[in-house]
Amino acid sequence: MYYCIQCAAIHAANGSDKEIIFQSGFHYVAGQRYHAGVCQLEVHVPEIQHTTHTTATA
Repeated sequence: MYYCIQCAAIHAANGSDKEIIFQSGFHYVAGQRYHAGVCQLEVHVPEIQHTTHTTATA
């Protein structure tokens, strides 16, 4: 069992390559200690919008 820091839920470890369980991080839920982890490898990071500006020259 581990606590997912991405979705804030407790999951059973299933050995999937889609999960990461940290050996040195822990989280307490109702007095019970769980390893911290991430249930999916794809961490959703907001994409930065890039704009191009044209510069007029005289």
